[in-house]
Amino acid sequence: MLWILMILTAVLLLGPLRRPYLRHAAYTLPFTAGFIGAFLFGSYVMGLAGVSAPYSFLIPAAMGIGAALGLGERCKAWCDQTFGGRNQRRGGNGTGSTGQTTR
Repeated sequence: MLWILMILTAVLLLGPLRRPYLRHAAYTLPFTAGFIGAFLFGSYVMGLAGVSAPYSFLIPAAMGIGAALGLGERCKAWCDQTFGGRNQRRGGNGTGSTGQTTR
């Protein structure tokens, strides 16, 4: 858990990595939360089951990646549906983004 928080802190504190991470925040923030949550849950389950060393890391990592991809994709789709796409034209009443009427 500590190394996940250290990586996330490094990404957010380093300038060149912060912009791409926050530019696509509708995907990356749920992705990160999903990975951390699923990894912790998988580690807890593997600890209860008494799984041996290499698999006790690999199985939670695979669970984390799968949950992160699904959660990030679904939250991005929800944001696009709710708030509109990023490159969508926002004219109303038959007007384009320039304010001119279309005929």
